[in-house]
Amino acid sequence: WRFSDNQFVIDPTNTKGNIEDFCKGGNPSMPLSVALFQTLLSFVQVPTTLCRINEPPKGRDVNVVTDEDRDARTVTFSLERDVYEGEELYIDYGLSYERSRYGG
Repeated sequence: WRFSDNQFVIDPTNTKGNIEDFCKGGNPSMPLSVALFQTLLSFVQVPTTLCRINEPPKGRDVNVVTDEDRDARTVTFSLERDVYEGEELYIDYGLSYERSRYGG
């Protein structure tokens, strides 16, 4: 998630670029940050479930909306409507998202 002011990014991947079930925290660009979260703050774990939400294909609409609080650096995800069991969740990636490799 990139905040709309482009000051911060929430990245759910680990140091190898893989998505695990939980994000353990830390910022590789900040000295000792990852080590701190792996040792003293190892109890901090954030589920990465929401990072698996895709953008809808052409002709489909979103069913998830976001509310961003830049001061608190939080993002709240909400359903825009009722969804059925097994239905995929879709979110709008925004105007600046690179779509040139989309098929069709």
